[in-house]
Amino acid sequence: MQSQHPTDTETGSAEPVALLLQDGIVAADWGSILERAGIGVRAAGGFHPARALLAADPEITHLVTDVGVYIGPSVEELVEYLKTHPRPLKIVVTSEKTAKMDALPNNTVFLLKPVQPSYLIDAIKI
Repeated sequence: MQSQHPTDTETGSAEPVALLLQDGIVAADWGSILERAGIGVRAAGGFHPARALLAADPEITHLVTDVGVYIGPSVEELVEYLKTHPRPLKIVVTSEKTAKMDALPNNTVFLLKPVQPSYLIDAIKI
């Protein structure tokens, strides 16, 4: 894994991601990290706004989210949403807990908190 943040010229650009995280400071920090890596970021303040954002912007390819927190979906809600989402969406889940993560789709990337920036970037770039 990388030990430093890559620059835009190293990574090129990527389709935007929807970022749904409980902690506003972490969301701002991760947004900045992803943008420096050439990844567009669309922030959402809750699960329902994130669903609206994903419906409105077909270029979004990833959803980066906490699960089981007050603004994020439960694992069950996320699984149900993915069943009805009209296009493939890669999910990057962050959590301090690993319980019930087996219910998520096979292409879900799970990152146990605290998350290293290079792991977050790699999870989106793969």
